[in-house]
Amino acid sequence: MQRVCRPKLIGGLKACLLRIIANEIGGEGLDEDKLTESEFLFKVHEEGMDDAQRQAFDSIRNRMSVPFLTTIGKHGSGQLLDAAKDSYSSAISSSEEMASQSPDKENIFLQVDRIKSSTRGIGAQLGWDKETTDRAVAENLGKLHVAVFNSLMSDEDIDGAKEYLEVNRAGF
Repeated sequence: MQRVCRPKLIGGLKACLLRIIANEIGGEGLDEDKLTESEFLFKVHEEGMDDAQRQAFDSIRNRMSVPFLTTIGKHGSGQLLDAAKDSYSSAISSSEEMASQSPDKENIFLQVDRIKSSTRGIGAQLGWDKETTDRAVAENLGKLHVAVFNSLMSDEDIDGAKEYLEVNRAGF
């Protein structure tokens, strides 16, 4: 009587398929209930197969493993990239907020440098060319300038807002 293989996790599905393959090519007689999946597969591989069966088993296992490991790698890379994008967005938002809350020249220069650095850093990670990076820097600096200008206007510092607009007109 053949046992039904019911995997508990995705990794279990892979092991389940490998067990079916092992049974098909000659892994009978092993007490698989007392072994972990890895122990069972190793035992089938080493003791339950001849060289031709072992070669066929390895070929099938490798065809299953490579796409699985590639998927895991892509997922991990995607998560790291998502984290970098989140960090970048936070840095840009934080700089806009800090510049608008304290619109003195020294702080604004500091936040401009921070935006340029953050944008160039994410651009390098994402493989942006110079033109794309420069466009993103300009867009982010424009948002900072608008935030500072709006802050000065809301504080009723009309002269300061006018002066800021004249000095940074190209950045808007």
